[in-house]
Amino acid sequence: MRQRFENLSIASRLWIAVAFGAIGAVVISWEAFRVVSARMLEEREAKVRAVVETADGLLTHYAQLVADGKMKEDDARRTALEFLKRARYEHVEYLWVNDLAPRMVMHPTKPELDGKDLSRDADPNGKLLFVEFVKTVQRSGAGYVDYLWPKPGSSVPVRKISYVKLFAPWGWVVGSGLYLDDLDAAARTEGLRILGATLLALVVVAVAVLWLG
Repeated sequence: MRQRFENLSIASRLWIAVAFGAIGAVVISWEAFRVVSARMLEEREAKVRAVVETADGLLTHYAQLVADGKMKEDDARRTALEFLKRARYEHVEYLWVNDLAPRMVMHPTKPELDGKDLSRDADPNGKLLFVEFVKTVQRSGAGYVDYLWPKPGSSVPVRKISYVKLFAPWGWVVGSGLYLDDLDAAARTEGLRILGATLLALVVVAVAVLWLG
C-alpha cells in the first residue's frame, strides 16, 4: 500500500487529500448538527424545568398558608390555580395541573379538559401522556417526558418535551412543555453553514491542485 501511494503523482496525492477533506467536512458538519441540537435541547429542558419549579414554589406558599391557618384549603387551591391558569412565558407557553388518577385539574388553553379522565389520552405514537406523567412523578418525584402534541391553533402534532413535578400535599402533578419542532431546523442550518464554509475552503484547495497539476 505504501509503495503504491509513493508511486502516485503529486497531483493524485493532492486529490486524495481533497477527497479525505470532503469526507472530514461531512463528519464535522454532522457533529456540529448533533452538538447544536443537544445544546438547544438542554436549554429548553432547563427553561421548562425552571418554570415548573417556580409553580411548585407557588403551591408550597399556599399550602403553608393553609398549614398556618391563614387560608382554607379550598380557597388556597382555587387561588393557586387561578395564578397558574394566567401564567404565561415565551408569550404562549403555559402550565397545567392534573391529579394522579389521572384527571385534569386545570388546563388554561383547553378548559374543556378540566375534570376529564385522561387515562386514555395518547399521542399519535400511542404514548399515554398523562399516565406517563404520573408514572414519572411516582418514580422520581419529577422528570421529563417527550411526546407529540399539536401547537395552539393547529391540529398537527409536533415534537414536545414536558417537565412534570408532583406536589404531594395536594396530589397534583404540575407540568409545562416546550415544542421542539424548530430544533432540528436550527441545528441543520448551523451544520450546513459549517459544511458550506468547509467546502468553500476545499474548492480553493481543489483549484490549487488543478493549478499544480
